[in-house]
Amino acid sequence: MFVLRSILYFIILFLMFESIALSAVLWSFFESTQNALKQELLLTDHRARDFTLALAKATELRLNKNGFAEIDKTFSRYVEVTFKDPEKFVLKQIKLFNPDGLLLSSSDPNDLKDPLEKRKPDATLTAQAYFRKAMRMRKWEWPEKETESMKLASVPELPNYAKPILKLFPNAITHEVIMFAPLYHETKLDVIGAVFVTYKEGNLSLLFENQFDLTKWLFVNYSLIAILVTVVSWGIFFLFQYFTKREGQSNTIKEEHVVLENDSLPLIQKKMVSTSGSEVSELTPVMIPDSVEVTENISKNEELSKPQADVVDAIYLG
Repeated sequence: MFVLRSILYFIILFLMFESIALSAVLWSFFESTQNALKQELLLTDHRARDFTLALAKATELRLNKNGFAEIDKTFSRYVEVTFKDPEKFVLKQIKLFNPDGLLLSSSDPNDLKDPLEKRKPDATLTAQAYFRKAMRMRKWEWPEKETESMKLASVPELPNYAKPILKLFPNAITHEVIMFAPLYHETKLDVIGAVFVTYKEGNLSLLFENQFDLTKWLFVNYSLIAILVTVVSWGIFFLFQYFTKREGQSNTIKEEHVVLENDSLPLIQKKMVSTSGSEVSELTPVMIPDSVEVTENISKNEELSKPQADVVDAIYLG
C-alpha cells in the first residue's frame, strides 16, 4: 500500500507541474507573439517611412526629362534588393506621379511601355484621398501610410495544427501598404510630384517561425524544471511517509511491551505493616488465578486469628 501510494503521488505531482509548465509556455507564447507583432509592424513602418523620405529627397535632384531613365533604374534596383533583405523588408513597387496624376517613373517596366508624351493622367488615382493629401503635404512632413487601400498580401505559413491560433492574432495577416511623400522644387516651395512606395507590412511568416522555435525551447526547459520539482517534492513526501511509518511501528512495539509487563503483575499483593516501627516487610505476592480461589482465600482469612496488636494486614490491589 505504501508503494502504491508513493507511485500515485508521483503521477499526480508530475501531471500537476507539467500542466503548470505548459500553461506558462502557452501564455509566454501569446504575450511574446502579440508584442512581437506590434514591434514588427512599427519597425516596418518606420523603415518604410525613412526610406520614402530619403527616396523623395534624392529624386528631387533628378526630376527632369534626362533623369527619368535613371530614376526608373533606381526604383527597380531598390525593389530587387529588398527581396534579399535578411529582415524580409519587401518592396512591391515604387511609382512617381506629378500633381495631375501623370506617371513619371515606375519600378515596373510594364508601366513604362508608352513614352512620357503619350501617357495619360490616372483619373482613378487622382480621385483618391491619399493622393490629394500627398500633394498637399509640407516639405519634410512626417509621411503616413495609407490604410484604406490596404490589400491582403499573405498569411503566415504554419503547420495544420497551428493554423487555428491565427484567430488569436488579428494582426498576423500581411498587407500591402502604401507610403507616400511629396517632391518639392529645388528653389520654390511648390510640389512637383509625389513618390508612392508599396511594401509588405512586416514579415509575419518569419516572425511566427522564430516564435515557434522559441516556444519549443521554452517547453523543453520548463518541462525539465517541472520534472526536477516533481522528483524533489516526491522525495520529501517519500521520506516523510517512511519516517512516519517507522515511528508508528516503534510506538506499537513499546505499547505491546508495556502491556506485557502489566500482565505479569499479580492481581493481589499482601503486605504486613508494623505499627511499632517504620520498617515494612513485604510478603511474597500471591497469584489469584480466578474468582473462585479469591473467594476461598477471603473466607480462610476471616477464620484466622486476629493478628498481634503491633501488626496490621494490608491488601493492595494491583
